[in-house]
Amino acid sequence: MTSIRSFLLLLAALLATSSSALACSYAYQYSLFPLGTRKGGQWIAIHLEMERNVITPDQGMGGGVTGKFRMNDDFQPRADMTVRWRGSLQLVALDLNTLQLLPIATIAHTIDIDDKTYAQELAPYFEQAAARAREEADFEPAQIERVGYCRHDNDCPYLQKEIDTTTVALRWVIEQQKEYALKAETQFPPVVLQKFENMTKLDFSDLEKVAASSRIEYFKAWKPYSVRIYRTATQQLALFTIGWGQKRFYTSTKAPTWEVPNVGGVEQYIEGNDILFHGQRFDFFAPL
Repeated sequence: MTSIRSFLLLLAALLATSSSALACSYAYQYSLFPLGTRKGGQWIAIHLEMERNVITPDQGMGGGVTGKFRMNDDFQPRADMTVRWRGSLQLVALDLNTLQLLPIATIAHTIDIDDKTYAQELAPYFEQAAARAREEADFEPAQIERVGYCRHDNDCPYLQKEIDTTTVALRWVIEQQKEYALKAETQFPPVVLQKFENMTKLDFSDLEKVAASSRIEYFKAWKPYSVRIYRTATQQLALFTIGWGQKRFYTSTKAPTWEVPNVGGVEQYIEGNDILFHGQRFDFFAPL
């Protein structure tokens, strides 16, 4: 069976050197946006799961090959293509003991939006989710205290990757801010592992059964995108976003310092479409 290292090297080489007129643009995100806590102190969050595809006029909305960027001669995306995100949005509770998501309500079974108006089109769904969250008993709204944007750069001053080759674990360490000091082990959502298995044809859905060497190579591929700190009057929560993919055409750069998002409320903090070429990104959480 092809090793994970061989696959990742082959994928990187193909995307970096291909002179083909087509290069795959498919991407996937599994995002969490905490809104506050409910009775018992359980955190309530928006869970957004979306896939990116591309449509060009010669493909049409229902025909042709989706998930492809058609390139100009200088290998830049064509101006006539439409980048769309399709998926669903739920309201969930975050179980801080098991680190699992507990469904509360489905806000939208099917979402289909244009990447150019991503935040504007998602805003009504986020507002609906926030309104539903406020119906929970003893709901206490949260605020975003700090965000550190690494944007897929391993040389990030406030979030460091740590691969433990002895226990075979991928951990993330918050640095620079003493009050946020935390080392969190990555919680891979089963759907992320399954999609990777579907893409590579490697037996990867049960991570614990994958050979240690392959797991370590898999961990090396993931890079930090951001870390967010949420706070209520009595609790703090850290949200980690990590991703992997090809950096071709990616121009975003890390922020030099922590930022305070300029949003009126947590439901107005909308993101998720800043993702690497042919990549995946996902969120996981840990209490502070």
